[in-house]
Amino acid sequence: RKYVKPNLNKETITGNRMSGVKDPFFAVLASDFQPFTFYKDHITLLEKDFLNPISSGSIGKYDYHLADTLLRGADTTFVISFEPLPGKSFESLRGQLYINTNGYAIENVLAQPADDHALINIQIEQQYAFVHGHWFPRQLNTEFLLKEYKIKNRNVKYVHSSHITDITINAEISKNNFGLLTTDFTPDANRQNENFWQQQRQDTLERKEKNTYKFYDSLGNKLRFMNSTMGLMEGLATGKLKWGRFYLPLEHLLRVNKYEGLRVGFGLQTGETISRIFQWDAYVAYGFNDQALKYGGGMQINLSKKKDLFLSASYQRDVREPGNTNYIKPPPVTIGNQSYRNYLTNRMDSLEQYKIYFHARPLRFIQVALFAQQQNIKPAYAYAFSTIGEQPTDFTNFETGFQLRYAFREGYVQVGQSAVVTTVAYPQVNFSISKSFSETLNGAFDFIKSELAIDHQFRTKGFGQTTWKLSTGLLHGDAPYSLLFNGRGSNTDSFLDNLIVPNYFQTMGLYEFVSDRYMYLFLSHNFGRLTGTRSKNFRPELSILHNMGVGSLSTPSSHQEIIFNTMEKGYIESGAALNNIFRFKYVNLFYWGFGAGAFYRYGPYT
Repeated sequence: RKYVKPNLNKETITGNRMSGVKDPFFAVLASDFQPFTFYKDHITLLEKDFLNPISSGSIGKYDYHLADTLLRGADTTFVISFEPLPGKSFESLRGQLYINTNGYAIENVLAQPADDHALINIQIEQQYAFVHGHWFPRQLNTEFLLKEYKIKNRNVKYVHSSHITDITINAEISKNNFGLLTTDFTPDANRQNENFWQQQRQDTLERKEKNTYKFYDSLGNKLRFMNSTMGLMEGLATGKLKWGRFYLPLEHLLRVNKYEGLRVGFGLQTGETISRIFQWDAYVAYGFNDQALKYGGGMQINLSKKKDLFLSASYQRDVREPGNTNYIKPPPVTIGNQSYRNYLTNRMDSLEQYKIYFHARPLRFIQVALFAQQQNIKPAYAYAFSTIGEQPTDFTNFETGFQLRYAFREGYVQVGQSAVVTTVAYPQVNFSISKSFSETLNGAFDFIKSELAIDHQFRTKGFGQTTWKLSTGLLHGDAPYSLLFNGRGSNTDSFLDNLIVPNYFQTMGLYEFVSDRYMYLFLSHNFGRLTGTRSKNFRPELSILHNMGVGSLSTPSSHQEIIFNTMEKGYIESGAALNNIFRFKYVNLFYWGFGAGAFYRYGPYT
């Protein structure tokens, strides 16, 4: 393991073993369950940020008690218990701090969330050693207890311990040693023999632990369910399920939107056991509402895994919402509110596309891509584009372009053959520029299109979390409606469909505005929980939101048979929301929360 302050961290797992499981999913994530150091303003556990009791400004929020005083040779260790003060509403911890008078540094810390109603109880411990004049972590312990989820009437507990040995302080470590992955495996990590473990294991296995390995390893295929469950969890993390020597991309299996209705499909992708260099994929899907068959496929040549360097060629006959952005596809993290906005889509273009795509990662946090594509577009709604002497209803566009994505300190781990995001970092910058050519591969248009989006999120200690997104775009030339910029509305005529969608206008219709140049700003601030942890179901969080935008369209008269507006005068809306007004347990593992919000649209377009 290598670490360079403040945030460069790389761990390579050379040996891994879990009883009964052939390819354990949790092992690769274990080192990310707790931070490598306790010296941060907020401690992140299970994707939730807790105020650190030793950070500045926390004195007025925590109650501290000197529990013991221990003599350590010439030094003294103060054992200090801490817990949130009564009546304080914030994400808090409880536990014990061991402070050594040698530098008054942390010698040991035990902490857990101070929420008695949490369904997953996580406890962490960090032990430090004084090495070469510095206090450095030497052991990290993590324990999970699923308090209400039971298997055969027994609670499920997960215990993980990291022992850090052979510590070298201020070693000359080049930043080139830190690649895309913060955690990865050596090729033989899951196949180490007993001699390896006898040499490397810090703890001696107890008789009970040895019998556990022996018993579960003897069951063989009887543990198919456990291994299948691990495979499913790995698939949810990577976005594709392993099926023999192939993968099944989850994005093709099932979708729901207003235009297609229920969309079912099947996709297949070759794995690295077939070829590490060449990768083939194909899919087919059917929408029951539009009663149309979609399909596509392609080939990818992997040139360098370290540099994320690959070249691909693809074909698809599918549908696409008009006016969308064209950025480098972000890595799968979780199912978010963007998925809900996709569900609302009720206007589509039929699309036939041939595409060549080249991708690289020249620096750790920067991705770049070049592409060339021919698109045959046929709007599946009433529309005609008025050009000189004609009004075509379907179009061919040929374009080449450049894309860039920057995500500072975004962290990945290796899960199976994929890289999965474990640290969603900010700021994130996306940029795209493309040039369409007329009379090239039947292209009918000649324009330049560019877009830029900046996403940022930060926490202010004791005040909550602020999120903002700034996006802008410019199209120079004439282009049909399908290739312009949508107004990013999320409001529908149905009250039941109107959920809050971040980074969209909540009071704007889905296709109310269109532009060939625009600038949008989306602001939100979450003040955090307004109450303590006494109530299990009532945990309200207050958020305020403010969104505004401006845009224009050079030749609105060219777009016939379709109703839209432009926003030269500026679009403004503000609102507030209460999240988790009521929450309930889901499979005794998570809480689902419900809330409500109100927004007001004011200004020229009320």
